[in-house]
Amino acid sequence: QYQQEEYVLTKENKEKEINWKETRLHIRKLIKNNDYTIVEFSNKMCMSDSAIKNYLYGKVIPSVDVLHHMVRVFGLDSIEDILVFE
Repeated sequence: QYQQEEYVLTKENKEKEINWKETRLHIRKLIKNNDYTIVEFSNKMCMSDSAIKNYLYGKVIPSVDVLHHMVRVFGLDSIEDILVFE
């Protein structure tokens, strides 16, 4: 697993734990709200659909680089718009 310190967070969220289960659900919601299928989203991410599924099913925690790429694909401002905190 990744250390939380790897993620550049605002002071407000720095002390909070990342809830990976809720983050996965939030990513699924973002995919759905953008009308992407898993295959379409994986193509936009330049990743295999199996890699995306590994994130969505909790087999792998996304790296900082992957989260930043998701931010760009979803048109968000920061990874804090993707992460869910305790």
